[in-house]
Amino acid sequence: MLPAALALAREVAAEANPASVAVSKRLVWADLDLDAVEREETRAHLALLGTDDALEGAAAWRERRAPDWRGKAGDHTGPA
Repeated sequence: MLPAALALAREVAAEANPASVAVSKRLVWADLDLDAVEREETRAHLALLGTDDALEGAAAWRERRAPDWRGKAGDHTGPA
């Protein structure tokens, strides 16, 4: 189990948008009910859709290459 978890963590670290990962981590650790989590997740990810990194992620996927993320983990996500 641990090797699979570590492999997934390496994949997320290498390929996922740092701002999206930050949103997910904050929501996992936040003391929110399910409705609040859904609201915050939607709000944060809608904000992230308007960034250059969103375009970069789509381009990298289409071109089958690693993304070159420019934003930082806290960009455009606000507090959970």
